[in-house]
Amino acid sequence: MIETQLEGDRWILRVEDNGTGIRPENAHKIFNLFATSKNEGTGIGLWLSRFIVEQHGGYMRFSNVEPEGVVFWVDMPIDPVQDIDKEGVSKVLPL
Repeated sequence: MIETQLEGDRWILRVEDNGTGIRPENAHKIFNLFATSKNEGTGIGLWLSRFIVEQHGGYMRFSNVEPEGVVFWVDMPIDPVQDIDKEGVSKVLPL
């Protein structure tokens, strides 16, 4: 299930699935680069998603859903703050 809503000056995106969820022993590292509990995959998807969201002034969080599944929230400002230095150059790091 995918839902969006406007809360004040922020957009909230909620994505829920009914898979196996995230094991407690893996919860602290799911946003780490190359972290994966799967036999296939690169482990960059959640890291890259969070990186992009944070570069736009937002944040991501997640929670397991009972009896199974996980929900992710992306919270983003409607008007992201530009991270510009004194010379007018963006401080956002390239990938």
